[in-house]
This record gives sequence, C-alpha cells and structure tokens, in this order.
Amino acid sequence: MTTPSNPYCGAPLWRRFAALGYDSLILLAISMAYGAVVTIVGATLGLGSQQGAEQYQPMFATGGIGELVLIGWILTLGSFYVGFWQRSGQTVGMRAWRLCLIDVHTQQPPSAVRCSQRAAWGVLSLLLAGIGYWYRFFSPTGQCLHDKLTTTTVIVLPKNKPG
Repeated sequence: MTTPSNPYCGAPLWRRFAALGYDSLILLAISMAYGAVVTIVGATLGLGSQQGAEQYQPMFATGGIGELVLIGWILTLGSFYVGFWQRSGQTVGMRAWRLCLIDVHTQQPPSAVRCSQRAAWGVLSLLLAGIGYWYRFFSPTGQCLHDKLTTTTVIVLPKNKPG
C-alpha cells in the first residue's frame, strides 16, 4: 500500500519467495563452507576417529558436540540475514527482486536486534506451515506476521531510470 508518508508498496509474497530462492543458493554455499570448517576442526581434534572401527562412526555423535555444531550452523545462516538487513536492508536475492527491508517508523534499515528478532520469527513463521506469511493476506498494512512483530516491512523499490 502506498501512502503520502510511504510512497513504496508492500512486497507481494511471490517476490519474497523468489528472493528467498535466490538467497537459498547462497545459504547452501555458506552451509558447505561451514561444514568444511567443522570437519577440518573435528579431524584436527581427532573427533570421530576410532582405531579398528569397521563401520561408519559420526564425527559428532556424542557429548553434545553435535548440538553445538547445529546451533553454530543456525547462527551462521541467521547472521547472513542479520548482516545484510542491518547494513543495507537487502540480501542478494532481495536486491535482484528490488526488495528492501525497512523499519516502519524510521524508513531506514532496522537495527541488529530487530533484524535478529525478524530472522527468528521468520523461521518460525515458515516452519509453522507458512502461517506467518499467509497472515499478509489478512493484514491491513500488507505485512507478514514477522514484519508486524518486529515493526518492519519489506517494500518494492522503484525501477532505476536510465540516464
């Protein structure tokens, strides 16, 4: 919706999911790099190596280390979004689809705390059958639930005019 105080329109779901698709390719590469680092560290520390083991033994199966690796992976992926949103309001996928995340009150990229909250709520919204995204159809402001909870919104930027 456009208003005199906000000349930009809210981003439709198809654009949000298209940007998410682009970002998922980058997240895949980040995940692979994270896995390589974890494997190198685990091999250097001798985790998972047992003399005479004839069957596959997972490197991080015991002692809570596997849970720490999972938490580290989630934090790594979350920091991708928080870093881009807080710096410029756009991830690579959002830039390709001319989307920008802004704070509703300041019309600027949100703070790191708001970005962190939005990332957490966004994952939860997606995991719960996308209910937070479908909320957009019932919202008078066109915000998704995680936008509303963090007082942010995703807007479509105007096309750059050549010249």
